[in-house]
Amino acid sequence: MEVALDHIGHLVDSLDDVATKLLTAGFQLTPPVQLARGGGERTGGVQQTFVTASGYVEVQELVEVGLGHPLEHLWQYRPVTAVVAWSTDDVVQAVTAARRAGHRTSDPVTWGRTTPNGEARFSFASLLPPTDLTGPPGPLHVIVQHHDRDLVTASDQQPNSMSAIVGYRTATCVVTALDLSIDPRALAEITAPVETVIVRADDAGRLVSALSSIGIEPVDVSISPLPDAGTTLDARDLLGVLIEVSA
Repeated sequence: MEVALDHIGHLVDSLDDVATKLLTAGFQLTPPVQLARGGGERTGGVQQTFVTASGYVEVQELVEVGLGHPLEHLWQYRPVTAVVAWSTDDVVQAVTAARRAGHRTSDPVTWGRTTPNGEARFSFASLLPPTDLTGPPGPLHVIVQHHDRDLVTASDQQPNSMSAIVGYRTATCVVTALDLSIDPRALAEITAPVETVIVRADDAGRLVSALSSIGIEPVDVSISPLPDAGTTLDARDLLGVLIEVSA
């Protein structure tokens, strides 16, 4: 069973600072929202999103720790790509397929996100990484089922022409989709720390110019030799990653 990339999330030190810069670069952001569990319990997470034609990107800050938020273990590494979410129409079926292949997962839970048009509910389960990994942890990988997707995809175009998040690069591979039947031993390569987020733009030059206006500048290939790369920009100070732009 293959699942498609749904969204990527970044954990940052100051949501206000990051949001101000992204707005300057022409991104349309939703208002800040508190994340809550299905019963309404606080998680300590506050996030904003910017929507593209086929998904969205989260930017999140933990304003309070110790409430069991699933990203607390990544707080010391911020800014960092903290979430990679995979889309499914049936999270229970996806979890069953993953477990059948030998993967460890959490049980599905339902959370909510307050939007101007009502509560957007989503159910998700986490793919649990191997227990013998060393070094910095990779992002939390989740399988997500949106129950109110129209409430979190309110815009179909960014003014700076960014249109989609199409994948990401780790140190050893490029990932654009996830086959839940993959051998568990191969999962570590996919769930490793994200080094580059790959995005598509209707006008790549306009997006590169917009990002450069907030100090996210092109990276010399001698610093980041990525094979088959489009223009690559350095957003590590803001979001913890490089950004590769393709048309």
